[in-house]
Amino acid sequence: GAEAAAEAAAGLGTPEGDRLAAWLRGEGPRLPGLVPRSRGRRKDREAEEPAGEGQQVAPRGRFGNVREQLAVRREFPRAFHWLGRDMELGKSCGTWSRWQPYWAFVLPYEREVLADWLHDPMVKGVEWESRDVAAALPVLAEAEGAHGHAGHDGPAGHRLHRVVGVGMGSAVADDRLAAVDALLMLAARGQLDHRVLGLELADLVNHGVVMPTRIADALHTAASGGAYATVWSVIGPALPGLIRSVPVNRGLGRILAIAAECAERSLPAGVGEIPGLAELAARKGTSQAVVQAGRLRRALSAAPGSTDTPPGGTTH
Repeated sequence: GAEAAAEAAAGLGTPEGDRLAAWLRGEGPRLPGLVPRSRGRRKDREAEEPAGEGQQVAPRGRFGNVREQLAVRREFPRAFHWLGRDMELGKSCGTWSRWQPYWAFVLPYEREVLADWLHDPMVKGVEWESRDVAAALPVLAEAEGAHGHAGHDGPAGHRLHRVVGVGMGSAVADDRLAAVDALLMLAARGQLDHRVLGLELADLVNHGVVMPTRIADALHTAASGGAYATVWSVIGPALPGLIRSVPVNRGLGRILAIAAECAERSLPAGVGEIPGLAELAARKGTSQAVVQAGRLRRALSAAPGSTDTPPGGTTH
């Protein structure tokens, strides 16, 4: 964990090791560059969480900010002086950095911050159909996380789930595969929040950030490896939003087909009525979306504890 790393750093007997130990314990200068945007910050806020695990009172106002920047410049090498500034993301340049996959090796305890940095360039990369936009995701999924206990951190943060969803919508197959690897790694370590990822996928699709056909491809890749229960646990929370907002000719049918296959193979217990599914299954016609909606309802009705009754069937 962080304390073990701090002890090892202090044991080096060097100024650099002592500085790293102090930072890991929360005794060093506060690093504004490691504050995710989602946490929010106010200049006059009296108490801030440091980058380490301790607590400290942050300087206030403009002079306090100057003191923070000077402390970082004095105690950190030049390459890390940016840590003393507020988190900044490029606004006009979409150039993809080949160094981003290595960020997690430098800051393994800051997955949410790294995911926050990756988000906007990844979205732009998906829009431009760039290559390697998701290369960093498996590394982030494997990183130790905020508490430094690999495999025992609990669910990963919201921003990490968000960028995994963005990666699943990448234009390049290798990037989608990298996102799937990250998804499965988080699941294997008990760090995947299935509901959060499902809701993020629906949000990304409904806002046009990613194409549903690419999300379907990523989900199919994960399911084809045998992770039917995991894929279903992600698709389930996504379906209400997708059914409500995605036209039937934009990949919904394929997503429903994957959901039906996963439900048939994993028999998820206690699944209630999925909003909008019955209405879609009752539509006239033989489109893939309508057919697969009916198939999914039948699969769910056969699951233990189901409360969903398909047309002409009984609840099991």
